[in-house]
Amino acid sequence: MTLESILCVTMRLQDGRTFSVAGPARHPSLFLVAQRNEWSTAGATQGFLTSGRRFVDRAEAFSIALAAGQILYDVNNPPQSIAPTPGMLYSEDVW
Repeated sequence: MTLESILCVTMRLQDGRTFSVAGPARHPSLFLVAQRNEWSTAGATQGFLTSGRRFVDRAEAFSIALAAGQILYDVNNPPQSIAPTPGMLYSEDVW
């Protein structure tokens, strides 16, 4: 069994549609894509796409990235500038 990993940033719109932007893009890039396509981001959930092609929220993504060794810093001593919310994954944590 292959260990699941984080591939890229993803957003789930309120209507259930999801879309992604390839890494190393960050979540603000998703808002630009939504704006260009005139998609509402009200009620949207920011998350990540996994190697298993699953949408996961920031909390589940953190656990996956940690298990896959993708976090770029020591999680027991995160730099203040990188870890805004412990236990939640941000693109800055992985690329």
